[in-house]
Amino acid sequence: MGTNPMHRSGWGDDPDGNEEYWANSARGVDVEEIEEVAEETQKAVASFAKNKAGEKVALARKRLILDHPFFGSVAMSMELVEDEAIPTFATDGKTIRYNAGYLADLTVGETITILAHECMHVVLGHQFRRGERDHAEFNIACDHAVNPHLKESGRFDWPEGGLYDPRFTGWSAEAIHEDLFGGGPEPETGPEPGGEGEGEGEGGDQDGPGDPDAPGDQDDPDAPGDQDDPDAPGDQDDPDAPAGDPGNRKAEPPARWGDVEDAKDDDGKDLSPSDKAEAEAENRIKVIQSAQVARGMGDLPGCIERLVGEIVEPKKDWREVLRRLIDQASAQARSTWNRPNRRFVASGPYLPGTLREGVSHLVVAVDTSGSIDRRALDAFSAEIGNIAGEVQAQRITVIYCDDSVQGEPVEYGPGEDFQLKATGGGGTDFRPPFEYIEGEGLQPTALVYFTDLFCSRYPPDPGFPVIWACWEPGHGYGDPPFGEVVYIQD
Repeated sequence: MGTNPMHRSGWGDDPDGNEEYWANSARGVDVEEIEEVAEETQKAVASFAKNKAGEKVALARKRLILDHPFFGSVAMSMELVEDEAIPTFATDGKTIRYNAGYLADLTVGETITILAHECMHVVLGHQFRRGERDHAEFNIACDHAVNPHLKESGRFDWPEGGLYDPRFTGWSAEAIHEDLFGGGPEPETGPEPGGEGEGEGEGGDQDGPGDPDAPGDQDDPDAPGDQDDPDAPGDQDDPDAPAGDPGNRKAEPPARWGDVEDAKDDDGKDLSPSDKAEAEAENRIKVIQSAQVARGMGDLPGCIERLVGEIVEPKKDWREVLRRLIDQASAQARSTWNRPNRRFVASGPYLPGTLREGVSHLVVAVDTSGSIDRRALDAFSAEIGNIAGEVQAQRITVIYCDDSVQGEPVEYGPGEDFQLKATGGGGTDFRPPFEYIEGEGLQPTALVYFTDLFCSRYPPDPGFPVIWACWEPGHGYGDPPFGEVVYIQD
């Protein structure tokens, strides 16, 4: 009788009818060899997947250069790095990292979109702007700030998931964070909005945490991207999902495409103030150069053109502008015969001199029509109170008005607590506050009018400084016929 090929010494010499022999032989050869083959196969598959993922993302970046030269130029300034530790994509301004398992389910067109999405984080400098805000929350806000720019171009394949709310178009990430989360530095208790672990870049649900009607909301079983959907591609409870794939995504489908991380130094530490300023300057140069490349190719989207313009000539903080205008108004000189002009006294002519006054009387008009932005009103109220204290305003008169003056104007003296409130709610007419000032014979140092400028009914130029504090850019009615406009935006 021939020797059984599965025979091993010490396991019995009788291959015929010896169950222990056959059992030990099976365990000693079949299982071990199968495990070894399986492990080698798994490594080969993983290596192949990584190579294919690397090829796909490299191809997507090349296509990005050809189809979207601005984003392609920004992407070329960063290294592409495969990283199994992240669920989707991530950038810190130096690298774009990606999860091979997540990338495997994307088309090349979708990969192009997410690369552009990550580049927009860099263009907007989100890697420098989180401050003390919760990381996941700020990433949600950043996504809502980024994706309208991609939507505006209209030339991207939109992958599943992703956060987009048209009402956030033109908003900064900080303003969106304030709207969605209240702006507090402490993270919310309970689960992160939008789920845990999907690229933390961008977005949160569109109408704020907890809105059951918001796309991608975690409590809506029919919402795209719901984490409890058993039919969602790649769901973690799917018994057919590849169990050992190190690139297998962490949660399916992702509510967000990628993460923006804080910029770090070469040692992975937080940037010092001087290093941060230098990194921000280098980032601006990169964006401007990328815009020049795209402009030279005749393919620079309008929204990017505007952004680059703001980078070249940054908008000033509205608080600084408001302070400057009020300071200018309070410093305006008026003629007086009680103080002769000393330059001409010696030569004979008796001419009036000038008298500079502080803010003796500041009038604040508040547009209380139905479209009032209460958050902007609170910020404006706080700033007016601060400025009034600094310039030592002797008197502040507050006039509430929609299409007519609402109630009696409110008077504040030096040092009194100053707080604006919303009343009324009708239409808009800018004339009544000016008519009240004229009727009462008031001579204000300046008038500050808080409004959305959704009106074309103006009075004649009153002859004193007027500052229009507008919370709604792009109102479509054009600039007022007189005065200065300050846009209340964060």
